[in-house]
Amino acid sequence: MASNEDSRAYPLHDRRQRLDKAHEVLTHAIHNGNLLYQGVPSSDIKDAVAHVGCGTGIWLNEVARTYFSNTRTSPTTPLLVGFNPYDDVFPPNNEPHVKLVKHNCIQPFDAQYWGKFDLVHVRGLAYAVTEERLVDLMKNAIQLIKQGGYLQWFESETSSWKSHPSSYEMDRVSAIVSAERLHRKLVQDIPLFMCKTLEDYEFPSFKSDIGLSIRNFELLPGGVTQGASNLDAQWIDSLSKLLFESAKLLLDATAKRVKDEEAAKEANKYEQEVAKEFEFLIDVEKATTEKQGPAIILEIECLKNYIDKVSQSGEVVMGGEFPCLVAQKGHRFG
Repeated sequence: MASNEDSRAYPLHDRRQRLDKAHEVLTHAIHNGNLLYQGVPSSDIKDAVAHVGCGTGIWLNEVARTYFSNTRTSPTTPLLVGFNPYDDVFPPNNEPHVKLVKHNCIQPFDAQYWGKFDLVHVRGLAYAVTEERLVDLMKNAIQLIKQGGYLQWFESETSSWKSHPSSYEMDRVSAIVSAERLHRKLVQDIPLFMCKTLEDYEFPSFKSDIGLSIRNFELLPGGVTQGASNLDAQWIDSLSKLLFESAKLLLDATAKRVKDEEAAKEANKYEQEVAKEFEFLIDVEKATTEKQGPAIILEIECLKNYIDKVSQSGEVVMGGEFPCLVAQKGHRFG
């Protein structure tokens, strides 16, 4: 997710079908079908759940069906709220008590939601906004949690994606993706960032009740990295295809940026030629070679064709390690 002005920082944003498929694959391939992560007791999820960056709201709707299907026996009305900056992906119908709100989550939430939720769910936002804005987003998300409530946070780390067998082409994909993350000022080391982000909230002070303690942090294996496991081959294959598709989207983002830079370079070249006519001083040494941009674009097209080929044939499969964190607000361990 990203603000409209910062949509370029979200190459993985896509429409409803892909978002729902990604949820299905990650839930089954990484979390064994569980909606709550290890360290979040279901008994503590009483009546209020929020999803920051909810996309289509599919996770929240499944939570409603799983944990709040019989609201007649509950003394309170459940508060199930999803926040997302784009409402065009919201479904026409939701489960009872599910409310999806259009909101740019790098901005503070309405005060009516502060400290209201037993659980706040965050997933896959490290590629949505810059590192600086992700810090703000997480501060806002933490503000939603009630005392004793939980934060569960899941991300995908491209640097831990592995292909089997390895190849020069996939090494180049990894290098280009890493360079694109750096260019966009995205988080470079997501597991470290997740833990360090909570350091400021780790211990509650006498004047504040926002302290959080990490209950669980794992690098969850997925796909080919799981090795021998009981995971259905269907989900290993689906996760592999999802990672291939995500890699292609990141490559597309690089190609678009390079094309834009080439177009700007051509425009600047014309301006320089006009400037020469007026005898302005031009620093030509700063110009890059004309072949650099087109060569990168051509390589990206070749890499995307390679990904399509090996993904469809199954001759190369992908997996990775996925950072997953659970923290509790206002509770100290040890």
